[in-house]
Amino acid sequence: MIAPYFLVLFLIGLANWGFEAGGLALLAAPLFAFGLVPAAELCLSPKHKNPSEEEAQDRLSQKRYPAVVSLVVTAYLVTWVGFLIQMESGGLQGASYWGAIGVMGLICGGVGINIAHELGHRRSRTAQTASKTLLATCLYMHFFIEHNRGHHRNVATDNDPASSVKGQWVYHFWFQSVFGSWKSAWELENTRIEKKNLAWWKNEMIHFTLIQIALVGSNYLAFGLVSMIGFCVAAMLGILLLETINYIEH
Repeated sequence: MIAPYFLVLFLIGLANWGFEAGGLALLAAPLFAFGLVPAAELCLSPKHKNPSEEEAQDRLSQKRYPAVVSLVVTAYLVTWVGFLIQMESGGLQGASYWGAIGVMGLICGGVGINIAHELGHRRSRTAQTASKTLLATCLYMHFFIEHNRGHHRNVATDNDPASSVKGQWVYHFWFQSVFGSWKSAWELENTRIEKKNLAWWKNEMIHFTLIQIALVGSNYLAFGLVSMIGFCVAAMLGILLLETINYIEH
């Protein structure tokens, strides 16, 4: 059943409505994500069975499922650009300005990084490029390296910065995971370069760092300081949303 997959588009639509209307309309997306969806899960009968490997491959082979993913990626990127323009236009002031940033943070963490995570596990160049693009909009491109080559190997061990320990405060975990994952990504890339005897400039962490600096700088030049601040804070909120989920899950 493909219909539930369109709910993410509804969430994106609510976010866009909030950006345009401002005020209380900005509460629509958070209330949907953190209120209506959890309430529906409590009322609906849970599924205790994950799709089998055959079922998963069958879904991937059907054009309609990748089409929905492509549609969501496009909608997300359009929303992200629209958010930056809205920040620059001055239409959102005071509480609405910060509310819009909070909503974009929700979209970054709940949609952007989430879908980037799934696409990063696919082997096609198109999917991996889309994953990196989504992560760039959240200023978290090193996740592509560390999650796939570090986290999955070291999860639930002392070597995994994205795994919390019993009794650890979430605030301490944020620093551990964000900076530890960034450090791990550099180490993983340096090791790859050394083992394959590649030139230093083929280090993807160098590419990712330059891309993100260029993205923030371009945002400033195109839309101004207010928009750039909104972009950076929204990205930070999206990152912290992801890391809070890591804290709970791992």
